[in-house]
Order: sequence, then structure tokens, then C-alpha cells
Amino acid sequence: MQSFQFNKIIVVESINLDPSLPVYRIGSSLKSEIDTTIAGLKPSIPTLTCELIEIHSMADWRDFIDNLHNDCTQGVKPILHFICHGNQNGMALDGVDGGILWADFMKNMEKVNVATSNNLFVSLCVCCGFYSLLHLLDDLQFQTF
Repeated sequence: MQSFQFNKIIVVESINLDPSLPVYRIGSSLKSEIDTTIAGLKPSIPTLTCELIEIHSMADWRDFIDNLHNDCTQGVKPILHFICHGNQNGMALDGVDGGILWADFMKNMEKVNVATSNNLFVSLCVCCGFYSLLHLLDDLQFQTF
């Protein structure tokens, strides 16, 4: 069995990105805390980095997925942490009518997971994020032996 190896933590935030709105923007403080922890780990994990990505539109989402996929084909092994609103239908993205459906989110994550050779870790700080699991096995073809 292969062990997981990660070299990048990506915090993806799409929640009340208007700076005049209070409280909800936690991505930058989370990144700051992660950066502090990484600094202490540098001798043992010298290549580990953290990045904050803010999503303001569906074009931002598509660019993020395309860039992430490309980076993963070049050796990036990410931990993805999403911070946004959600409901039983999908993940709400700031500035995107209807957000992204859970089934579409899972297809995007599958694309990235394949690029990492099954080395992707995803965590969700998303209301109703557990609904994404309903689509985890949607496209799998089961074989009998």
C-alpha cells in the first residue's frame, strides 16, 4: 500500500469575499497559522507550502481546477481545504448563481485525484458538505470476479 505524501496545502475560500462584511473570512487567518506551523516543520518537510485561493466567479473556479490539475501532473500533492457555504444540492461559490453541484464537484476532484495518482486529500468546511458523499461512487463501474 502506498503512503500519502503532501507538498502543498491549499485553502480555497469562497464565502462573503466582500471585505466590508464581518467575521466570515477566515481563510487568511487559517493560512497564517498554517504558515507558522510549516515554518517549524521546514527541517523535516522542506518543500511543504500553503496557498490561499479566493473564488469570486465560475471562471475563477474553472481556472483553479485547470491550474490545480496541471500542477498535480507536475508533482504537486495537495491537501485541499474548502471554506464556503453549501446546501444539499451543492457548494455555494461567492458570485456564482447556483454554485457548483456536488456531482460536478466530485468530478472535478476525481480529475485532480487521478493527476496525483490517488494522493489527494480533501476537507470541507462547508454547510451540508456530507451531501457530497452521495456522489462519491456515482460513475464507478463495479466488476464481478
